[in-house]
Amino acid sequence: QDEWKLAREVELTMGLKAERNPYTGVEWLPNVRLGWTVAPGHFLWTALSRAVRAPSRIDRDAFSGVLETNDTFGSEVANVAELGYRAQLTPEFSLSATAFYHRYPNLRSVQFTPDGTGVIFANGLEGTAHGVESWATWQVSPRWRVSGGFTALSERFAVRPGHVDLGGVTQISNDPRHTALLRSSWDIGRVWEADLTVRNVGRIPNYDVPEYTALDARIGWRARPGLEVALIAQNLSGSDHAEFGAAGIRAVFDRAYLVRVTWQP
Repeated sequence: QDEWKLAREVELTMGLKAERNPYTGVEWLPNVRLGWTVAPGHFLWTALSRAVRAPSRIDRDAFSGVLETNDTFGSEVANVAELGYRAQLTPEFSLSATAFYHRYPNLRSVQFTPDGTGVIFANGLEGTAHGVESWATWQVSPRWRVSGGFTALSERFAVRPGHVDLGGVTQISNDPRHTALLRSSWDIGRVWEADLTVRNVGRIPNYDVPEYTALDARIGWRARPGLEVALIAQNLSGSDHAEFGAAGIRAVFDRAYLVRVTWQP
C-alpha cells in the first residue's frame, strides 16, 4: 500500500492484498481510496475495493445422502464502491454519511446436480445492495453527549442464467430496509455513567417480521481502574417483538435485565 499527495488537500491511497486458499488459489484484493479536504473540518472521500469469501470445506467437500461435493465452487466476490463525507461543524457537533453500492456476481446457491439425483452448492446467485448510512454526535455539555445513526438499505438478488436455486434468494436478501438509533449518554460524577438508547428496526420482508422500536437503558459504575459494573435493561418499551424467523417458530423478545462486569487487568 502507498499514499500520494495529488495536491495539498487531495490524497490518493492504493493497496493490493493477496490471499491464498487451497481451493481457488490466489485471490487478489485491491483497494483504491481518494480523499479531499474540502475545507477545514470538511472531508470528502471515495473508495473502490474487492472483497472475497473463499470456499470452505462445507462448500467444496461436504457430503451426505443428498448433498454431493462440488469441486468447481468458486469464491464469492463483492465489488464495492463508496462515497463518504465527514464534517466537524462545530467543536461540539460532528457528522458523517456514506453512500455505498455492492455488486455480488457469484453468490452461493443450492441447486440440483446435473443428473437430478442430489443437490450441490454452486455459485448460482447474483445481485446488488445499495444504500446510505449516517451518524452524528452532539456534545451538549462536558458530561452529556447525544449521538444517533440511520441506515437505509435496498437489495436485489436473482438466479444467474443457467442455474436453478432452491430457496436461497429469499434468505440472502432478508434484511430490514432501514435501522435507526438514538443514544443519550451522561457522565454522573467521576465514576457513574448512564445511557438511554432508542432503536428502530424496519420490517424484514421475506419473513414478514414487523417493524419494532425498543428502549434500552444502562447504568455503569467504574468501581476502580480497569473494573466496571453495569446494570442493563433491554426492551423497556413494554411490547414484545420478534427480530427474525418464520411465523410460528420465531423467538419473541421481552424485557430483560442483566448485570455485566468488565475487568481489564
